[in-house]
Amino acid sequence: MEFMFVPGRIENWIMVIDTGGKLLLPVSSLETIIKKLAVVYSSCLEKLYVVNANFMVKLAYATAKKFIHPQTQQKIEVLSES
Repeated sequence: MEFMFVPGRIENWIMVIDTGGKLLLPVSSLETIIKKLAVVYSSCLEKLYVVNANFMVKLAYATAKKFIHPQTQQKIEVLSES
């Protein structure tokens, strides 16, 4: 992944992940994605939308949410398939 940042500017990113109603990715894949996003979007993420989330995705987020800082929780919205 390569991203261009504008020097001297504050950037806020809005990210949309469409799960397509699929089940969760393997844990190793999720771990890799999270590590890369933490580097690329460090302090830049304004909002994250996870759309078309099935029951398993929503359940996983509800469980993981307990370990996420409240400010970060406000930036994440998990939206169901409907």
